[in-house]
Amino acid sequence: MPEPSLETQFNRIATNRLIYERGILVDSIEPAVAQLLAPAMKEALAKARSKLRDVDLTEWQRARYTEYKSWLQKELAAPFKDATPDMKSALEGVAYDQGKVMADILSFGGQATMIRNVGITRATAKSLADTPVGGATLADWIASMGQSMADRVQKQTVAAMLEGQTYRQMVKGLLADTGPIASFSRREAITLARTYTQSVAQRAHDIVMDDNADIVRGRRWTATFDNRACKLCAPLDGRIYSEKPREGEYSIADKPEGPPRHPRCRCLMLPVVNSWMDILGVDESSPKSKKLLGQYKKFNEPEQGFAVVEKYKIGPNKGKVKPVNVGGAGVDTTGTFKGNFESWMKAYPTVAKDILGPRRFELWQSGKVRLNDLLGKGGKLKLLAGLGA
Repeated sequence: MPEPSLETQFNRIATNRLIYERGILVDSIEPAVAQLLAPAMKEALAKARSKLRDVDLTEWQRARYTEYKSWLQKELAAPFKDATPDMKSALEGVAYDQGKVMADILSFGGQATMIRNVGITRATAKSLADTPVGGATLADWIASMGQSMADRVQKQTVAAMLEGQTYRQMVKGLLADTGPIASFSRREAITLARTYTQSVAQRAHDIVMDDNADIVRGRRWTATFDNRACKLCAPLDGRIYSEKPREGEYSIADKPEGPPRHPRCRCLMLPVVNSWMDILGVDESSPKSKKLLGQYKKFNEPEQGFAVVEKYKIGPNKGKVKPVNVGGAGVDTTGTFKGNFESWMKAYPTVAKDILGPRRFELWQSGKVRLNDLLGKGGKLKLLAGLGA
């Protein structure tokens, strides 16, 4: 197999570095941010256990039910509210660090002098942590977790009472620190951490790319190839958005909000440049080319993968498929897939059906619609009627 061009290799390096860094970020920040909410969850459950002790199970009337519900909504929200400043501080750190990461990737460690390798300021990082995600601020999201826990405690404890469970049984089961309510709240915390982390990181990257708009001419939407992909994101894979779109590209004004497009979204926006060789000031015979290829060798070998286990396979050449079933995302094979999401789904029709749903899958498999046809303007999912179903 002939050696890829220098341009291809430099683009692969930049892409794989970004994927690698985002994977490291998600793996590190999620448990850290979720851990910040662990004391709030524990305190809320302790309050619920204490309040439940005072409830007279033999005189369970509507007035007592209403009072119990109101108390839970008020008292269980307080511990989560107290956790907001620490969460915000952690996300400010993410924004600041990710600005530096993108600047370093674009400049190949400062060796591309055309790139403004300045990252973002602390003030900008602070504003990114304050920016709403999905129409809700960080404080709103955290408050909703307290409300959600209060609702579950109220409904499930009342149901348990009606079933005849004793206070001791509920404390050891339903309301235990490791019980079902706590487990659900931990999953909510992970969702919050992933979604906000991805949003803050992507916005930091966008700022650095905007600062280098004379060099970064567009962004490529990249989805994740596994059975957890969704029909909102899969059709966007590979789309290039630009201020001056070329044939087959899209106007930046038509780019859907995100990524993330939804909770736990794993999509990325990759920089699209005119020429990495021009940015780096190299040609095929430059000693600097060989030096750079050697320096970033591990990011230039997609067939071999990285020295660490990747959780996701994303990028123009789609890197390595995740080699193990982690977090519920199963794969049938490992290796490099050189293609787009549509060609990948043709190789895995069962997964494609899960992603698209039976009717959209039928239309797509029959060739009546392409994957790209499933979305309308602004990335909105078309109704089946609009697809000729």
